[in-house]
Amino acid sequence: MKKISFLTSLSALLLALVFVSSCKKSDPDPTPEVVKPVLGTNFAFTVTDNKVNFTTTLTGNVWWTNNGTDYPAVDQKVEIAFAEAGTYSFTCSILSNGQTVTSDAFDVVVAVGDPTVFNTEWWINLTSGYGKQRGWVLDVEAKLHSGPLTFLGTAWNFPTGACDGDDCWSWDAGIDFTFENDSANVRMDWPGEAGYGTMYFNLINGKNFIGDKKKEPYEEGKYDMNWETRTITITGATILRSYKPFAIVEGVTGRVNGITGISDWNNYKIYAMNDSILRLAVLRDKDVQGEGACYLVYNFVEKELYNSITVTPPPTYVEPLLTTFTAADLVGTWKYAQVAQDWIGWPEEGTVGGKRLNGWTSRETMAETLAGWGAADPLAVFNAAAEYEYVFNADGSCTLNGVANTWSYANGVITFGTDLSTEFSLVWIGLTGKNVSILDVQYDVDGNPYTPDGMWIGQKNGDKYESASVQLVKLN
Repeated sequence: MKKISFLTSLSALLLALVFVSSCKKSDPDPTPEVVKPVLGTNFAFTVTDNKVNFTTTLTGNVWWTNNGTDYPAVDQKVEIAFAEAGTYSFTCSILSNGQTVTSDAFDVVVAVGDPTVFNTEWWINLTSGYGKQRGWVLDVEAKLHSGPLTFLGTAWNFPTGACDGDDCWSWDAGIDFTFENDSANVRMDWPGEAGYGTMYFNLINGKNFIGDKKKEPYEEGKYDMNWETRTITITGATILRSYKPFAIVEGVTGRVNGITGISDWNNYKIYAMNDSILRLAVLRDKDVQGEGACYLVYNFVEKELYNSITVTPPPTYVEPLLTTFTAADLVGTWKYAQVAQDWIGWPEEGTVGGKRLNGWTSRETMAETLAGWGAADPLAVFNAAAEYEYVFNADGSCTLNGVANTWSYANGVITFGTDLSTEFSLVWIGLTGKNVSILDVQYDVDGNPYTPDGMWIGQKNGDKYESASVQLVKLN
C-alpha cells in the first residue's frame, strides 16, 4: 500500500478549509439606517416676535409642515413669519433611505403676531388683504379669458413664467368647449341655471378657503401660498372645477368622471394672478382616456368685476338665400363655371349678401391653391367636371350629370326627390341629401361688390357659418 506523508495530508486539509470558506455566502449588507427627526436631538426651533426659526443637523431633503403646508429647509434652516399670535402644530420630516420619516407633532407658541407679513402684492391680490376676503368665479362666459380652461405643456416654469423644456405649448379651450354627453371627448360640463358658484380666499382669523360650489358639495378648508414656488395648497376642499364629467372609457361600463385623471387636487400652481384674474394649474397625470400629461389651467375672474362686465352676445349669422330666384329661372341646362367651387361666408343677421372666402378667378388659380392645401391633382378634377351637364325641366324632372331625379323649388331652396350622392362632387366639396340652397353672393373675398357668373348652390359646412358651394352657369 502506498504511504501518504503527514505533510501531504496537512496540505489537503488546508485546501479543503479554504474551499469551504470560499463557498460560504457573503454576509448580507447591513440594513440601511432610517433616521427619524426628533425635537431637541437633530432639529430645534426658536421664536422671536412673530418669526419661528427652525434649524437641523439633518442633511438632505428636510421640511417642516403646518396645517398641510410644507416649508422645506434651505441650508438646514427655514424661517416662518406669522401674522397672528397663537399655538401652531408642526411636524418635521426627512426623506431617509427612500422613506419619508416624520417626527412626533409638537406645538410652537407665537406670542406676537404681525399682520404686515400679508402686505405683499400677491396676498392682497388673492384675498384683498389681511382681515378681508376675495371671491373668484370661473370665467365660463369668456369675459377676461378665451374661456374657462387652458391646456399647458408640462415644461412650463411657473416661478419664472417661461418654458424650460421640449413640452412647450398652450391652447385655450374657449367657451364653446362643450361636447354631447354621449361623446368620448366630453371635457367640461359648463353651467346650467346654477352656474359653478364662487370660491373665496380670506385672511380672517387664519387662512380660510370656502368653495360655495353648485356642481359639487359646499366645502370649507384651509390654504397657504408659497409665492417663491408659485404654489397654493388647499386642504379639506378643492377649487371650482370640472373635467370630462361624462367620459366614455373603453372597457368600462357607464360614464367616468375625468376629475380622477388628476391625482393632486390639493396643490395648485399659479399661472397668473393679479387683482382681477387668477389662473390655477393642476397636472393631468392619469387621464381616464389615456391622453398624455399636461397642465389644466382653470381661469378665474374676481367676482365683483365679473358681475360688472356685460358680455355682448356674439352675432347671429344667417344663410344668404337668393329668394328672388324663381323656379322658371332654374329651368334649362347648366354646366360648371370657370370658378366651379368656393366656400361662401354667411352675413350677420340684419345684413344681406354672402361673401366668397377665396379670391379665385379661374380654374387654374383654384387648382393651384387646392394643390397647395394637399388636394390630389385638382386641375384634372375640374377639367373632367367641365363636361358635366345639369338639366332642369319645367315638368319637375331633372338629369344631374347623367343621374335622373326630380326637383321642386321654393324660397331659395331646391328640393330633390332622391338624395344626392356624387352628382355635385368636386374637390373637398360634395352636396348630399335632398336640399341645396341657392345663395345670394354679393361680396368677394376682400369685401368688394361681386356679381356671380351663374348661380351658387350649396349647403352649410359643418358647424361653421359658411356654405360649401358650387357655381353653375346656364347654357340655355
